[in-house]
Amino acid sequence: MSGDRSAFNMTSDMVGGPPHIAPLRKMALSGVDAPSLALSRAAAVCNVDIVRARLDDGGRGLAGAMLLWHEWAAGDDAAQLSHVAQRVRDDALPIILSVPLTAIDDAVALFDDDRTILVSNPDAAQCAAVISAKLREVGGTVHTREGEAQDAQITLLQEEVGRISRMLARLTGDGALTPPPPSPFIEGQMRSPARDWTAGAQHSPAPVAPHQIRQIIRERRLRDEYFVGELFADPAWDMLLDLYAARLEHMRVSVSSLCIAAAVPATTALRWIRTMTEAGILERTEDPHDGRRIHVALSAHSAAAMHQYFARVAAEQRL
Repeated sequence: MSGDRSAFNMTSDMVGGPPHIAPLRKMALSGVDAPSLALSRAAAVCNVDIVRARLDDGGRGLAGAMLLWHEWAAGDDAAQLSHVAQRVRDDALPIILSVPLTAIDDAVALFDDDRTILVSNPDAAQCAAVISAKLREVGGTVHTREGEAQDAQITLLQEEVGRISRMLARLTGDGALTPPPPSPFIEGQMRSPARDWTAGAQHSPAPVAPHQIRQIIRERRLRDEYFVGELFADPAWDMLLDLYAARLEHMRVSVSSLCIAAAVPATTALRWIRTMTEAGILERTEDPHDGRRIHVALSAHSAAAMHQYFARVAAEQRL
């Protein structure tokens, strides 16, 4: 995209409809020579001009930019990412950080602030969603129909997390348990790998064994071999099951591993993890042996709710 474009763009929501004038926003791109096709399409939808910025020579391209998009390149290492993190902190830059799944844990440990949104191999729609969200934070707006649709998806996510929070509250409260409405989310799929982390002991007895939880997870993934995966996608429940099993097994769960366990694209999983953490459903913990590593666990309230849920299931099966 050319930097010589006008400071204002004429846009229209529909063919033949009346155009309106929206201010052209600027986003600095670093880490790569040119934006990806997905990012270019998202920038066009969100009416954002992408300019190249180098963070190691003063970042002259950052002048006037509303936010920074940094691409983690294949040859980058943790030291280079640390340099970007320090620059972001020093200049208080709002940033969208695009990293491969293998670099998510390093990114989470280094960029532990509200100014950062993490994405991993995002498509055009996901790029538009995070750009839209960041522009709202820094005072911009998105005037296109596509941008409004992405805003609606984020709002739906927040409402779904609120529904889960209320469900957990009912499970651990004294009131009668009423079934929540079904989840409206239909997403893609990924698979969870084996892990070898260890954690503190589980003090309270559980109504279910870890291998039983793992069997439920295997059965959920088995459906994907016979039906379209998007038909059954439920990332919040997949993450709760995975974290509860890990708690019973005295294992720690990294952010990247939880992204895979969510059985949805990594960018979607990161958005779920962030929103569920902000809602108090999940919590972040530091590795006691390596302060640079961040793990994710059920909050005490969520762990108690999972305990009550499986106790209720066991009681129902005995009837």
